[in-house]
Amino acid sequence: MSFSKLVLSSFLIMTIFCGCGPKPDIYTRPQTSFEPFKTLAILPFNNYSGKEDAGKQVSNAFLVELLKKPYFRIIEPGEVDRVLREERIRSSDQIDGGTASLLREKLGADLLLIGAVNEYDYFKVGERDIPLIGFSARILDTSTGMIVWAAYHSRKGDDRELIFNWGLVTSLTQLTRQGVHDVAKRLKSMK
Repeated sequence: MSFSKLVLSSFLIMTIFCGCGPKPDIYTRPQTSFEPFKTLAILPFNNYSGKEDAGKQVSNAFLVELLKKPYFRIIEPGEVDRVLREERIRSSDQIDGGTASLLREKLGADLLLIGAVNEYDYFKVGERDIPLIGFSARILDTSTGMIVWAAYHSRKGDDRELIFNWGLVTSLTQLTRQGVHDVAKRLKSMK
């Protein structure tokens, strides 16, 4: 085998393996459609990680990713926060069918995205600090109170590292964006 073919083969193998890593666990209710357009309210994520602002970081990452979806109209987070304060809703754990219906009325939301952050920190591997995230998210239909989509995802910064730190993620913020992107790209417009 010539040197150029060896280099090309090695590059292709590394490219394939870089795409590998943990995949999110996704549920979509049958016959769910997000088209033609749905209005979505992103509620603040619960934070069980012990790391300050982890819930805000993950919900903000979802905001950016979901704004890219042509079939969602996202309600301004400040408006969502205002209504939650007015209605004294402090946690997405309080959301049930009646609360979902109330938020539909107050916000004009067809759907609610709620979630929780379970892991959000760094851990040591030798001399390196490796980020770790774990979160769950679900979308409720405000007219029925039913869950129409749900996901769980956990990632480490070295999940996709191959050799010479290629594929290594060292920033918790970057890993959060990648993890949320992994989940959001599986949230398809289901016709």
